[in-house]
Amino acid sequence: MATAVLIPVVHAGWLLPTIAGLPLLATSARRLGAFALGVWVALVLQGQAIDHRPEVSPRAVWTVTARVVSLPETGDGMQRVIVEPVAIDGWQQRLPRRIRVSHYDEQPELAAGEVWQLPLRLRRPRGFSNPTGFDYEHWLAGQRVDALGVVADGRRCQRLRAAGGLPAWRAALVARLDAMLEGAGQGGALIKGLVAGDRRDFSDRTWGVLRASGTSHLVAISGLHIGLLATLGYALGRGIAGFAPTRIDRRAAALVMAMAAAAGYAALSGFALPTQRALMMVVLAGGVALLGIRLRAASLLALVAAVVVALDPAVLLGAGFWLSFGAVVLISAAVRGYQRGVVAAIRLQWVLTLGLMPLTGVFFGHWSPAGWVVNLLVLPVFTLVLVPLILAATALLPVMPSLSTPVLQQLAGVLGAMIEGGAWLQAHGMNVLPLASPGLIGWVAAIVAILLLVAPAGTPGRGLAFALLAMLVIAQPEPPSRGALRVTWLEVGQGNAAVIETRSRVTVVDTGPAWGRGAAAADFTLVPFLESKGIERIDHLIVTHGDRDHRGGVRALQGRFDIDRVEAGDPLADLPGAQRCRAGRQWRQDGVSYRYLWPPAGFSLSGNKASCVLLVEAAGR
Repeated sequence: MATAVLIPVVHAGWLLPTIAGLPLLATSARRLGAFALGVWVALVLQGQAIDHRPEVSPRAVWTVTARVVSLPETGDGMQRVIVEPVAIDGWQQRLPRRIRVSHYDEQPELAAGEVWQLPLRLRRPRGFSNPTGFDYEHWLAGQRVDALGVVADGRRCQRLRAAGGLPAWRAALVARLDAMLEGAGQGGALIKGLVAGDRRDFSDRTWGVLRASGTSHLVAISGLHIGLLATLGYALGRGIAGFAPTRIDRRAAALVMAMAAAAGYAALSGFALPTQRALMMVVLAGGVALLGIRLRAASLLALVAAVVVALDPAVLLGAGFWLSFGAVVLISAAVRGYQRGVVAAIRLQWVLTLGLMPLTGVFFGHWSPAGWVVNLLVLPVFTLVLVPLILAATALLPVMPSLSTPVLQQLAGVLGAMIEGGAWLQAHGMNVLPLASPGLIGWVAAIVAILLLVAPAGTPGRGLAFALLAMLVIAQPEPPSRGALRVTWLEVGQGNAAVIETRSRVTVVDTGPAWGRGAAAADFTLVPFLESKGIERIDHLIVTHGDRDHRGGVRALQGRFDIDRVEAGDPLADLPGAQRCRAGRQWRQDGVSYRYLWPPAGFSLSGNKASCVLLVEAAGR
């Protein structure tokens, strides 16, 4: 199934039918047949998922009856929610499974759990096609969002049913936590994230600290948290069974309680897809144990992975699936033959930190070397003390608010102090390292390194693991030769952004657009691209003119890179020291010639008419 989902489209036309036809050539090869069957199943499921994506004109307005299933994102006079459509008037296609709706008005207010009739302009999901950075279309696919919608006329929106069900219950819980933790800052935001999977109030600074410290996984309700709740549920079930007046199977009671605890925590997060995957793992493992079926750990893990992928092949597009299963495989291999204790815990943590480095580089383009030490210190406290206390206090909130409230407020203070401590470490050098995207040789080296990491003590060549993994950190693309250049145009939506690389210089032309709430396309297009190249300094920044779709990423660049010379077609408030482009100015660097063709000196122009026009000549072209 992974082959069917991840194979490059350019090769799919001939390679997939060849793979799927393998059983016709070797019917006796069971593994070959199973492989081909997986390809067929994945192709069918992918076809079904694609059928949910609408073929519509972006100008058409559809009347959609749908239920709001997400907590609304609000700010700058707009709302954004995910809805599950019930009906669409005049619709002749399969209904989208989910629609991400944007409403550029504060009224009427959409709330989780409500059913609405909405006039929507619909379009198929798409993201920016860039070599690095956040892939919006992949994220939408992982969320089962098949269409994007914009409310065409807020006056025609009609609430059909009041809020109800799990989404409304989650919204009420978050609202109560909001009121209780008012003024708690990012500590309160972290508690809402850990209790209800609500990360809407996480600041950019908090996300930066989590990335730099390698602890983002601690605040994402997924396998770690579901596994923790299942473990606590198992222990609670055994304890309750021991005090039961009648004789019951303690192990069976514990397994049922473990699955119930995991399901309850998954419900708190709104059954987000990572929690669904983790819950499925717990339920399958518990069900196999209850039925008395004996499976090796590897077989059980393979069964869980097969079921997860069969139910939703899109999970293969996201980092969560690979990191979760990769971590389980590494843990299983690393603990084999080792005694418990501090030394074993230290070894396990560095195996996880280094072993997951290649996947981290593929999905995020960076790696946190501090993650080993920080997780070693923070993970036990977080999982064994803070999370259980937070969940216990939340569970007691309806019956003992006078006790729960001060406990949660104190815990918010502890979490806030941890973020401040991380910010201090970040200011004193703790940060992520950009990773080169591994090619074929890089992947082979990474796999060999991981095998050496988990190998038993005394295995010859174990020390080579560190050298092989270091290739991912120190390997950078070869710069152009003298007199040559490399130009990369990045897709940023409305606007432009281009990077010109010569032997020793980097020139950036335009930075893409900015939107509301301080968001800019550069944060997930231009900046990740430059970081993936190991670029720390921009020698020359040219902003062709002052429109927002060309200058929108200036602040994002200023916050991450040293910028030497700046030129612009218009005066820029964010860059008061920028010089004006003028026709006729020319210079030469690394054997490459640059010359402005526009705007002419002495003319008072602004906007598009003032745009810098740059001619670049290299190797006679």
